[in-house]
Amino acid sequence: MCSRLLWISSLRLIFTCPLMKIITHWPQAQLGLTMNWGALYSWAAVKGSLDPAIVLPLLGL
Repeated sequence: MCSRLLWISSLRLIFTCPLMKIITHWPQAQLGLTMNWGALYSWAAVKGSLDPAIVLPLLGL
């Protein structure tokens, strides 16, 4: 269930990623966030939950 919610929430990032070249001068930041979202999605799909102690380092925060 957690991975499904993450997948639905990633759709906004996926659809806005190509538009960032027009809107901002830093499209790489949006692309990096979109790619790192895959780490969250993968972890939730394998483990079934999101442990902040493990997930936050995956995002690089």
